Amino acid sequence: MTLVDSKQVIRRNVLNKLESISDQNFNKTCQFIASRFLQSTFWNKSQVIAITISTKREVHTYPIIEQGWKENKHIVVPRTNFQSKAMDFYRINNWDDVVQTPKHLFEPVAQKAAEYSSEDIDLIVVPGVAFDRNGFRIGYGGGFYDRYLTNYEGQTVALATDVQIQPELPVEPHDRPVDYVITESRCLTC
Repeated sequence: MTLVDSKQVIRRNVLNKLESISDQNFNKTCQFIASRFLQSTFWNKSQVIAITISTKREVHTYPIIEQGWKENKHIVVPRTNFQSKAMDFYRINNWDDVVQTPKHLFEPVAQKAAEYSSEDIDLIVVPGVAFDRNGFRIGYGGGFYDRYLTNYEGQTVALATDVQIQPELPVEPHDRPVDYVITESRCLTC
């Protein structure tokens, strides 16, 4: 089995486990993870926070984004270019600044949003399907974050349920680990 095949099997298994969690339990878990994150020192020390708008069985980021607005933090979310495999972050100030794409992602409306460079971002909340104790991750297979993180020097954190934590993941040379993973039961320093 190739590394890519191994990642696909792990991705499928973790997504199936996430789908098997009841909505009520998943929502409670997300609330706990968000609360833990919003009390963290890296949240409190960061003014510009890059974060995705959650979909499906990702830890809910809507309350985190709204809390950032209440605290006058600059919330920046990614716009992706699937042809070039590039990603850039743009500030959103409210939900009217966001549109759903044909790929069912929520991204900033280009005409309404100001672009932020990687040097301007204090903290990136990196999405993923599975994570290990060393901060390596399996995402959704596009490689957008691995490419972006290559030139990023700020802090990174992932929000994940305990189900998403694996003992070890297959790692490729281009994979970039996160600094921390916050789950409902712990904060892993990677």
